[in-house]
Amino acid sequence: MAKLSDLKARSIKPGDRNIPDGTVTGLRPEAGNSKGHGKWMLRFVSPETGKRRDMGLGTYPDVSIVDARKAAVAARDLIHDSQDPIEARRSTKASRQADVDAMTFEQAARKVHEDLKGGWKNPKHAAQWLTTLETHVFPLLGKRKVMDLRARDFANTLKPIWRDMPETASRVKQRCNAVMDWCMAEELIQGNPIGVVSKLLGKQAGKRERVIHQPSVPWKDVPALISDVIHCGKPSLSKVMLEFLILTAARSGEARAITWGEVDLTEAVWTVPAERMKTKTSHRVPLSDRAVEILRTQQKKS
Repeated sequence: MAKLSDLKARSIKPGDRNIPDGTVTGLRPEAGNSKGHGKWMLRFVSPETGKRRDMGLGTYPDVSIVDARKAAVAARDLIHDSQDPIEARRSTKASRQADVDAMTFEQAARKVHEDLKGGWKNPKHAAQWLTTLETHVFPLLGKRKVMDLRARDFANTLKPIWRDMPETASRVKQRCNAVMDWCMAEELIQGNPIGVVSKLLGKQAGKRERVIHQPSVPWKDVPALISDVIHCGKPSLSKVMLEFLILTAARSGEARAITWGEVDLTEAVWTVPAERMKTKTSHRVPLSDRAVEILRTQQKKS
């Protein structure tokens, strides 16, 4: 029997009958209402009832010949295992619908977090991603089914922090959006309501209005700061750290994590390793005589 080709399938006219695929037993395209269109059908005998049945596998050309054959082979495999493929499909759809009906926002969020956290380099960020949802979203929406959630639900959840904690609110909104995008991709919901949530919350203050800059010391007054504040009164580790930061122009996090293995007091160089640098490249910091003196003093105390 000759295999069905695209050329032959495109030439099928309304009224044509009995055009077998030629590769999978029982597979054939039934002519549609116009030339070149038809419904894929698989005829088989149910191993469960012994009756003849026809199973639809989609329409041509939306479902290609290759894809129809793959679906037919999969159905034949089920028949070989004494399963009725139509009943198996119904069972799968029912199970899928049960998942849709049961999935809550918290369950979906934890699944998304589990998928995403492997790609984050910073464990702290991975933990914060879920913590913000646990704090601001789960108490109100965690037990709600994702299929029932609307824009107003998320707006009511975000409203208490939308203006007072704008940066946190924006991050929470982004994470809710990621969860609902995943739900839409999984066909648990028809659309993502997060896109219109901002319309229900009003405009946040701009970053310029939110940022409060701390006053800085003019560079000409730094010597006075060191003599009148850092070197005045009872000495403390905080004062020593501040002076060391001024002398090295380093970030506080880099100085707090410094180890003796990074410092060469003879050459007066402090080498910050790449893994502790924001740019992920090692950084050599020249040390002044006073910076070396500070480190020697601390080394004696350690």
